[in-house]
Amino acid sequence: MRRAGVDIPPWDFAVDGVSSISADQHKFGYSFPGCSTLFFRDKEDMENAVFNLGPPIMAPTPYHNLTGTRSSTGPAAAWAVMHSLGDEGFAAVAKRIADSVREICDGVTSIDGIEVYNDPKLSLVTYLLDDPEKAQHVQTQMFMEGWVLMPLLKPVGAFTMFVGSGHYGRIDSFLESLRKAVQE
Repeated sequence: MRRAGVDIPPWDFAVDGVSSISADQHKFGYSFPGCSTLFFRDKEDMENAVFNLGPPIMAPTPYHNLTGTRSSTGPAAAWAVMHSLGDEGFAAVAKRIADSVREICDGVTSIDGIEVYNDPKLSLVTYLLDDPEKAQHVQTQMFMEGWVLMPLLKPVGAFTMFVGSGHYGRIDSFLESLRKAVQE
């Protein structure tokens, strides 16, 4: 995202205290859910890590484990996509996403009754309706138009949306659907 021109704060091993980073390949890795990576700052942290490999329901520990016996399809797909896209391909995808987020944020400012609630640094945009009682209607109408807005518990009338590369080139359509849903 930095190469796409997004000014994001440091979040990785450059930050003191960050000792591990996990990443789900089904988000921007274009793989199947259930495929994740876990990186450690140093070998000692990795060697001292404790993993619960048992079934989550039967495990006496809280729900933090690496479930075993999964198919190798997810990791194989993630590997293939990473090698197919490469650094430049992922940078291009990040730029499309960053451009889409900016376009959405700019466009929402022209719709009465809704505002961008957060300052999106990556790909999650949160909206807040002026009239929280319209929340169910807006979510339903957007879903009927093919758009997914996930409601938040607080504040009431807020939604969040994951912006992916599939939104690129379709922002005008999204904004028109949102305008119609909010103003109905």
